[in-house]
Amino acid sequence: MRFVILSYPDVTTPNIASLRRAAAVRGFALEEWQPHEITIWCDGAAATPLYQGEAIVPDVILHRTVARLAGIVAPALQLWRDRGVTILNDPFCAVIARDKLATVLALGAAGVPFVSTLGFFPFDGVDLRRCGTGPVILKPAHGLQGHSVSFFDSADQAEKSVIGRLVVNDMNFVSEHLVGQPVVGFVGKDIRAYVVGGRCLGIMARSSVSPAEWRANLALGGKAIPLPITHPAGDLAVQATSAVRLDYAGVDILEDGSGNFVVLEVDAWAGFAGLEESVGVDVAGAILELAISRAGCPG
Repeated sequence: MRFVILSYPDVTTPNIASLRRAAAVRGFALEEWQPHEITIWCDGAAATPLYQGEAIVPDVILHRTVARLAGIVAPALQLWRDRGVTILNDPFCAVIARDKLATVLALGAAGVPFVSTLGFFPFDGVDLRRCGTGPVILKPAHGLQGHSVSFFDSADQAEKSVIGRLVVNDMNFVSEHLVGQPVVGFVGKDIRAYVVGGRCLGIMARSSVSPAEWRANLALGGKAIPLPITHPAGDLAVQATSAVRLDYAGVDILEDGSGNFVVLEVDAWAGFAGLEESVGVDVAGAILELAISRAGCPG
């Protein structure tokens, strides 16, 4: 079996290491391709995906963290799929899921509860009072690992932060839209669940280590506590992953303080090494087993 992982090992080092170990346990090695070395040749007869200039057709391609290169990678993956290659997580669905506004639109269409969200480009008249009178969080629509997230005590403060970012007269438009969301539940706390093949494998509660930090991401020093697999966040994560049409995903969930749970984000390329360590589950192995099963290859 020829199993390719499409990623940059220095970007997602712990996750790639976990996938390597899981593959070794199953008796094969991963081929590791760099996304920027993919090209597409189009002529009058067909379009051909290439890696390092060669028309290679593996059995499986597992893609991770390729959103910024989606203009080439997503159509190339579709072309490989047309040639019989197993691709977990439809590349176009994965790219859409990276957009926080597109994600909540998909969740709403499927009837999955989510955090109320205002999507906008910065301009002087933006009305963030739709997010309520309490604290508001602003974040780039395509941000990850909690970077560039801003916390404000009120909608008025949040509005002041975006005034002047868009200079219309000079046509100096920003290319990234933002999302504004009310703070739900407990600041600095959330839940991460991981779903593979329609089944929640593990759930953990995350919390920030400092009262001044409102982000609970493990990449930013957050701490994790395992939660039972029967926790209601598990079923909600499965519903959310299905709503955005992914084979596997990490789902971030908030508890509103009244026992209700809402989805914050769904990420096709979410890290899983931290959850594996905290909960003691083999997410990497489950992803590989799903791919092997879909490909019809011997384990």
